[in-house]
Parts: sequence; structure tokens; C-alpha cells
Amino acid sequence: MDQEMIAPELPFEDEQDNPIAAQNLEEFRENEHPIEPPPIPQAHRLLIGPPYETLDLLLQDLNHWAKDNGLGFIKRRVSNYIDSIPTRADLECDRGWNRGSIAHSRKTSTSKTQCPWKAVARARKEDNRLWSIEIKHHEHNHEPSLSLVTHQTHRGLTEAMKALVEVLSKNPSIRPRDIYVTLRQQFPTAIFTQRDIQNCRERLRSKSLAGYTPTQALIQHFEELGIEHVVRYAEDDPNRPIGLFFTFSWCQDMWKRFPWCLQIDNTYKTNRFKMPLFQITGVTNVGSIFNAAFGLVDNEREDGFNWLVSQFDSFRRQLGAPPPDVIITDFDKTLKAAVKSIFPQAAQQICLFHANKNVVLNIKRKWKNPANPTDIRPGDQAVNPPMLQVPGQEPEPGVQALNALARTGEAVDRISAEDVEDSRAGVYLLWKHMIYAKTVDDYNHAWEVLKTKFANQIAILQYMEEYYIPWIEEIASPFISRNRNFGQRTTSPTEASHRDVKSYLVNGNSTLYRLIEVIELMLRNKQAAFEETIATQKVQMRQAVFQQQWLGTTPREVSYKAIDFMIKQKRIALGALSSTQQPNPPALQACTGRFTSQLGLPCSHIIFQRLRDKEFITKQDIHRFWYLERSLEVEYPLLQIIEPKVVTVLKGRPRNSGPFASNGLVPKSVNSCRPNAPSIRRDRSNWETENLEEVEAMSGMADAVPEDVGGKSIKNTHGGGAPSASAPSKLNNKGAQASRASTRARGGISKAKSSGGSTRRSSRLNGRKAVAAPERTER
Repeated sequence: MDQEMIAPELPFEDEQDNPIAAQNLEEFRENEHPIEPPPIPQAHRLLIGPPYETLDLLLQDLNHWAKDNGLGFIKRRVSNYIDSIPTRADLECDRGWNRGSIAHSRKTSTSKTQCPWKAVARARKEDNRLWSIEIKHHEHNHEPSLSLVTHQTHRGLTEAMKALVEVLSKNPSIRPRDIYVTLRQQFPTAIFTQRDIQNCRERLRSKSLAGYTPTQALIQHFEELGIEHVVRYAEDDPNRPIGLFFTFSWCQDMWKRFPWCLQIDNTYKTNRFKMPLFQITGVTNVGSIFNAAFGLVDNEREDGFNWLVSQFDSFRRQLGAPPPDVIITDFDKTLKAAVKSIFPQAAQQICLFHANKNVVLNIKRKWKNPANPTDIRPGDQAVNPPMLQVPGQEPEPGVQALNALARTGEAVDRISAEDVEDSRAGVYLLWKHMIYAKTVDDYNHAWEVLKTKFANQIAILQYMEEYYIPWIEEIASPFISRNRNFGQRTTSPTEASHRDVKSYLVNGNSTLYRLIEVIELMLRNKQAAFEETIATQKVQMRQAVFQQQWLGTTPREVSYKAIDFMIKQKRIALGALSSTQQPNPPALQACTGRFTSQLGLPCSHIIFQRLRDKEFITKQDIHRFWYLERSLEVEYPLLQIIEPKVVTVLKGRPRNSGPFASNGLVPKSVNSCRPNAPSIRRDRSNWETENLEEVEAMSGMADAVPEDVGGKSIKNTHGGGAPSASAPSKLNNKGAQASRASTRARGGISKAKSSGGSTRRSSRLNGRKAVAAPERTER
């Protein structure tokens, strides 16, 4: 290396013991790194004027000069207030006074050097309160900064930058470093760091919480938006949540639309409380994934799973959705027991991917090498999670081959013992013929060949007989093809939903509020993608389907996947149709009904009959799971029930309405008024609302009514005579009612002659007087 490019070697000895070394170090500092920053030029406006209109303008001009010289200045304090306006400000270097730190849990640092630079800014009366500066101490005790990011005075985000950070932060998957790159491109001259962006996001997050903790804000968010949820609290601490189950509006719609086959699984590392995230998912008719509900629980024991599954059933009943026909889980016996207790009629399936992963791993670990019979470890167990791959490790070829058939749904023919080689590949092959067999007899044949061919592999056979043969009816195709699972054999949709949630999370230490924000964003994206796919498949038809007249109108009524399944069945049916090239075709195999039972689509036998009779496939031949458009109101009659009409007038009878109205018409203002907030106050009695003076006036009229010879009262329309003793209150009531009706017909209640505030208050006072008077209570 060139010697001129090497910096002078600094001494490692004590400077006091080695004066030559100290002198060399001092020379190095003076020549390469001068300590004294340049002073403010004498010709600068700060020193010669004119004064500044405000203190902010003065400080701005001072820092503008300081920015070019690696310095920064701050306002320490203001004083000398006149009419609540300060007229003095103490200024200092931003690397000046250090107040110290009392932090103990983290290691702190500071850029303060007790710099002695001081200045005073004043707004003197003789200068018309304009601001000028006086330097008290010119010297600094530090070098100019190499980068301005070390000065809080020059560093920070402008309002435009903060607005952009707020917009970008609405996507939780965008990290601060990504926002930093975007801001750096749009604001190349700005001085800021990634830490400034993180602080800005934290302030925005605190503002959104409105003073609540994240968990409190989450519960408030659920209640304000009407999101269905249930919170489980600890028995020993009734204020501490230990479980949460919730669902959203779109999830409920999809749940009602595709309720037949659901998958249940948990995932981890989504929140700081280490609560596993419980997801219930399903597959739509277009192959996309939807979420039915979510849950968080503090444990994966029997108690936690029972609570989650019971809440799942409770939400289902409240929603009015039918119970699922098929539920797919992994090989968690506790979860399976909880599902069995809550949904005893549902057929359970074990994820085929999990089973294949474990079987391949244990075959590899338990295989006994014929050349070394002692090389066997029968006690080994599969320790890795089945769906997780070790970083940097390629998937097992056997697993890939086994899982490929699970995706296509194809079955394999019966295999003979002669076609199986005596190696691990032979065990893989027989396992494949067991789980993908066409019939139960084919499965039994493959299992017998495996036990006979590999009788010396005792550890492998014991492992299969202990862990999988007892549950084979929930794994192998001959058994699960009886279920209406629409081709679903794995929990891959739930695993994909787990990955989708985690792709939006920055790390695994998020709060519950942040986790729900991520889930809501994921659901919005899923909803938009599903609606777009449905609209596209309804409008656009594949070119290969144009000539398929036997499909009728179904290509625009059902999804692409349903059409693909039926086209494959048509190819099988064509092999049994006679033609000029094939006058005597072979007959179709006997129909087992499993294709239609599993997928809800016409099988090759039904399509053969339609082709032979030159008839079309109709929408009624296909299960409604595959429909592009469905009316949930028709499927669920409860959804047609609407709420009763909301009462807009809550107190008493509307004026000029009812039996005492003059014309029987309701004023326009009554119908057009806004609905009031519901009130729980009681309705006032008649004696509280009557005008006492009206009643007294009618009582005077009643005194002049004459008595009939037979003791019956005679109504005198001219007001004379007295009422009979047989019915005095009847006349009084009729007179009072007539008076009130005539008064209201004129447009309102007449004003009381006595003083006493508003009409309502006056009526209340008159009512109290009527209670006190015994003669008034007889009415």
C-alpha cells in the first residue's frame, strides 16, 4: 500500500509519560482536525443588522449559517415578558449543557460537550421591539460536525414528509427503511434518519389509540364498528383478557356462502403476548381462500381449544349458518377432541400434507440398512413441524411426489408386489398407493403388500400402525372421498392465511391492536380479489369452452374450476360412446357415486347419458357451492326478516293527530322531524298535562246543566243547568276534552293566565296543584 495514503499512527502510550507522543498528537489534531469552528463573520446581518421582526427569524438565520459550518444553535429559555410577550432569549450551542441521564435499563449516549458558546437575543424598546443578538462567548470546545444528522436542530420531518409517512404507514407491511428510501427519493436535500420515521410512526400510533392501551383501543374499536367478538377474562384477574374470538362482516358473508368444508389451525409469533392465532378458513368456488373467524387464546390445552370451538359454534348459530360437513385439522388430538365434542356430526379429516411429511421423515429415520442391521433407532420421533422446512434444505423428493397427487385429486391403480423394490423408495410407493387408492380393497391390498414386503422394517411398521392406521379413514382417499369436501384434503389454505398475516407484520412482537389492523387489511385485499375474480369469470369465457355445447349456459353460471372438473369427466365419458372410429367402445366402470358426493358435480356416467341423449348440463345439476352468483336470502329465509319501523316521535301523541284531532291530519313537521335519541323517561299522565284553568272553566259550565226527571243528565249545549249526581265526572271529562281539542285545533295550547315560565313547566305545576286538591282527584 502507498505510504502517503496511510494516516499518521497515533500513539498508544500515555501522553504524560511520552511528551513526544503528546506533541505529535497535538500536531495531528491541529493539522487534520481543527477543534475551533469558524466564528460568525463580522459582516453578517446577525452582527451588523438590521434587526429581525421575530425571534424565529433570527434563530432561523443563525442556524442557516451554522448548517454550512457543522454547528447548531438552540433557544435555551425566554424571559422579560411584556404584555405576555418575551423580549429576551438565551441562546446556546446545541452541544452545550448536559442535564445527565437517569436511565438504568438501557445504555444511553449524548452529544453534549458542555460547550461554552452563549448568546443573548433581545427585543429592545429603542429598536421598536425588533430582535438583535449579542454574542457573550464566541468559543466552542468541539469540532464541527461531519454530518448534520447529529444535530436535532437541522434534522427532522417537514409537514409534507409527515403526511407522506402517515399515508405509507397505513400499510403495516411497509417497514421504516422502505419509507426512508421513498422519502429520500422525493426529498433529496432533507436531513432526517430512519429513527425520525420510526418516531413519527409511533406518534401516529399513539394518536390513533386516543390515550388507551392497545388492548383497550382494540375492544373499543370492536364495539364502535359493531364487530362481532367475545372476550374471555382470567378467573383470578377479571380485567385481564386471556382469550378473544371475533369475525368480520365479509367473513360472515363468506361463511354463509361456503359453510360445508372448513379448516382449523393455529400459528405462532404474531403478537408480543405469545398467544397463538387461531384461524378458521375455507376455499371458495374460484380457488381463493376466505377466513370465517379468528381466535386468540393463551394456551393450546383442552380448556383453550374447547372455548375456541364452542365460540365458533355459538357464532355459527347466531349467524344462522349450517354446521360444517367436513372439518380438516392437523394431527392435534386435543383440537380433534374439541371439534368432536362440539360438532359430532361433522366428518373430520387429517391434513394429508402433514401426514406425508411425517411419514417420509420417519421412514428415513427408522429405515434399517440390510448391510448394517444394528443401524436402527426405533425410538426416534418426528420432531420438526411437518409444514416447516429447514432453511437451506431442499424438500424431500418423496414428499414432493406424494403431495403432488393431493393437489390434483387423482387416484392410482392397484400395484403388485413384483413392482415394488426393496428400498425406502418402495415404502414411499406403497404408502402412496395406500392413501391415493381408488377403492378400499386397493388400500387393503397395498397395506398387506407393505407388511409382507418389508416385514423386517419393524420400526416403520410399528410407527404406521400406532400413529396412522387407526386414523386412516381421515387420511386415505377411498374413505374421505365420501365426504362433501369439494376436493379439499389439506390445511394448506389455513397455512397460506398464516403466511399472509405474517407478511403484513413487521415482527412477531406486535400488539393485539396492530394484529387486528393487519387482519383487516388482509381481509380487504382478499375481498377485492375475490369480487374481481367472480366478475371476471362471469363475463369472460374461456376459448376452449365455446365449442362445448353440452355445457349449456353453465360456463357463465359456475366457476372455471367446476368447468375443468366436468371437462375431465367428459373425456372419460367419450371413451364409452360409440363412433365411426370406435363402434364397440368399452363400457364405463361401475359408478361409485363418490365423485358427485365429494365435488357436487356430474360424474362421467351422468355426462355420458347427456351426451348420448343430446341433452345439456344445467345449473341444477351442479352444487350451489360452484355458483358465481347466489342469493343468500333465498338460502337463509331469516335474512329476509327486517326490523320494525323506528318511532320518531317518542313523547306522547303527535299534535293534531289521533281521535282528538280537528281534521285527522298529522302536521308536516311531525313526519319530517329527525329521529330523536331513545328515552327511558316515563310518559306523563293526563292529570299532569291538563291545563287547570281549562278544567275549572268547564266545571263552571257543568254547574248550569239541568237534571232530568228520571235522574238522567241532559247535555245542554248552551252551557246552562247542573249535572246530575249519577255522572258528574263524565260531563267534566267530556267538557275538558272538548276544550283541549278545540284549543289544539287552533294551533296549540292556550297560554295560562297565571305567570309561570313555558307551557310545559306551567302544565306540570298545575298538575301538582290538582294532586293536592281532593276534589280534583275525583276526576
